[in-house]
Amino acid sequence: TPRVLYAPDPAEPPAEPEHPAWCDRRGCAARQEHRSPQLAANPTGRELVGIFVTLVQLTIADAPPTVEVLFAESRTEEVVQVVDVAQGIALAYRLRRVADWAAGRMS
Repeated sequence: TPRVLYAPDPAEPPAEPEHPAWCDRRGCAARQEHRSPQLAANPTGRELVGIFVTLVQLTIADAPPTVEVLFAESRTEEVVQVVDVAQGIALAYRLRRVADWAAGRMS
């Protein structure tokens, strides 16, 4: 018997792609990206600039995950930078080193 193929109904939401373990599983198909929960780097809540990090991976092709860093001076003034995971790891090590220097621990 011949197979009949039907076009997807444009009113139907796109099928959800498979999710990485870290994905928040909300709207990935519509966004075309997986997103982790956003993590704040604001220990006191009184910082001059809010900093938030999120792991992001496009759902198309075999895109590698990247790190999205959001700098927020206010609710309307935000700057987003995207770096690869290796650069994010290097940044974490460098931040730890300068924090040690600030605490008087030279290495």
